Amino acid sequence: MTAVYARPAAAQLPAPWANRDIGATGVAGSATESAGNFTVRGAGSDIWLSSDQFHFVYQPITGDVDLRAYVAGLENVNEWTKGGVMIRESLDPRSRHASTFVTPLNGLVFHRRVLTEGNTTNTSGPRDTAPAWVRIVRRANQFTSYVSEDGASWTLVGSETITMSATVQVGLAVVSKSTTRTAMASFANVSVSGATAPSPTTAWANRDVGSPPLAGRASQSSGTFSVTGGGADVWNSSDQFHFMYQPVNGDVEIIARVVGLDYTHRWAKAGVMVRADLTAGSANAYMLGSAGSGWSFQRRP
Repeated sequence: MTAVYARPAAAQLPAPWANRDIGATGVAGSATESAGNFTVRGAGSDIWLSSDQFHFVYQPITGDVDLRAYVAGLENVNEWTKGGVMIRESLDPRSRHASTFVTPLNGLVFHRRVLTEGNTTNTSGPRDTAPAWVRIVRRANQFTSYVSEDGASWTLVGSETITMSATVQVGLAVVSKSTTRTAMASFANVSVSGATAPSPTTAWANRDVGSPPLAGRASQSSGTFSVTGGGADVWNSSDQFHFMYQPVNGDVEIIARVVGLDYTHRWAKAGVMVRADLTAGSANAYMLGSAGSGWSFQRRP
């Protein structure tokens, strides 16, 4: 079979988010973001049966993922207009997926397509509409749908085993159930957690920061990083150290295991850092292990 993909929409979203119409929606959808709030407009006949038509705001994620959002509003174009969160194997209209949606008149629902080009299955949740919290969780090949009134206490809607590839597309889906008119949905508090983004197209870089007298170096093999750094310290108002880094937009979580550290001084340091820029005096937050002084959280506001 030949996969059918829609043309990507114009970029109006912060990286790594992208958006596009999936399937022949009839009317082009759109998406914008401001201060973490997303406005998504989508047309299309439905997310149902063996092929979908809708607008998708998405990013690629590898492994387990917990996707949550607050659907603040949903335009009532049809009783089965839908807005919510989706984990989708690909951007093919016939792709396997698992989704939790808000509808105007048919409550909160858990949709999933277990087989590529197979029929969609539905499990109904509470008979509520927007505003509402929706959530979809992947743990290996187990997909679980939840809804909530407050974003803290979650009600299980349903669960399904779906075999999907390691890397999937996750995000916000909106369908008006009309090929002549879009429906607008507004989302807030969108979070993607417990997941690993695929390696960025820009590889890791490394450099000395603050001109340490001895040049540093870094290498990586099979996910293990070896970093050698000189310099007086990461402290006071200006730093000298070696940095292995990549640029990231928006919220970020970085986790690493410090396997070993040479004892050149009790305050020799190694750890994870979020830094505004590569100048020696940059604002930064640094969780570190030291050679002889324990663990420490440093920051320069």
